[in-house]
Amino acid sequence: MTTIITLKDIADLIPAGSRLICGGFQANRAPVGLVQALLDGPPGQFALTALPNPVPTDMLLRGDRLSLLDTSFNGLELSDGFHSSAGFRHAIECTNIGWKESDVYEIIQGMRAAAMGLPFIPAPEIAGSQYTESQYHRIHRVVDPFHGGESVFAVPPLNPDVALLHVQKADRNGNLWIEDPLYDEIILQASRLTIVSCEELVDSIDRPTISGLFVDHVLAIKNGAAPTGCRGYYGPDEKRLQEILGGTR
Repeated sequence: MTTIITLKDIADLIPAGSRLICGGFQANRAPVGLVQALLDGPPGQFALTALPNPVPTDMLLRGDRLSLLDTSFNGLELSDGFHSSAGFRHAIECTNIGWKESDVYEIIQGMRAAAMGLPFIPAPEIAGSQYTESQYHRIHRVVDPFHGGESVFAVPPLNPDVALLHVQKADRNGNLWIEDPLYDEIILQASRLTIVSCEELVDSIDRPTISGLFVDHVLAIKNGAAPTGCRGYYGPDEKRLQEILGGTR
């Protein structure tokens, strides 16, 4: 059952040591308001599995809230070119943060396995990539029992403790309407606790993008993704994003 909460509840819902994952992609729908509410709470360290969405990562790094970072890609493509994160670079070079680099496909497949309750899931598209030779991956070869004993690559399930998402609309039962869905549903299905902020909290959504069955808590935060964009409401503020990332290119 979905409960309606406030920003003051966020820090109490997320215990220190939790593994977080944030929705959004590049300069769109980052859960900035939720991450800021976590930063405004009591001190505590977290782990983060980061998809290609650098703003939440940078916020948590600059707030000294990450003890472990599992990142797939930590840059932002804006109209004037590619920007890397100065906060990310500083953390890797100058702090004792634990970190590893994962392939996006590996992370997504891991969450698919978790969502379906599987012990592992095939990841055939990784075959032929030099990524399998790196020290970072969680990929293993397993025997395919149906095709002559050939081996295939597989990844284990990934169950984040807490998922933070921002969407366009939600209703009081947790049903979500997302104009630009990507991997939002997989994130929600794989995570143990799900918190979703929205631009508009309405009484009901007739044709939801994602069922409220996968949403534990919901709250309205106007401009909750800014300075990233939220399609249909506002675009990304590129000047502010450049400032957040440190202006590096």
